[in-house]
Amino acid sequence: MGDDCALCVDAAVFDEGLPPEWEEYLRDEREKTFIGSPRVPLCAGCRPEYDILKSGGYGPVSTDDEAVVELLDDLRLDRIVENHGF
Repeated sequence: MGDDCALCVDAAVFDEGLPPEWEEYLRDEREKTFIGSPRVPLCAGCRPEYDILKSGGYGPVSTDDEAVVELLDDLRLDRIVENHGF
């Protein structure tokens, strides 16, 4: 897990996956490609919002949703950890 939350300046205490559609958005809109499975470090304060948008009831909320786009645009990409599965 990364040391700092990918959404704020607090210390990360959780590590969440990145849904494929969100990963595609980051690649297309923010020119960030990940090798392996990206893990998003989150603090206790940011995790609930991320989880709500990620679960969306039955699966990740679409990148057509303004709240998801805002969250993805706010991610500090240098803090996302690439899990290479080694």
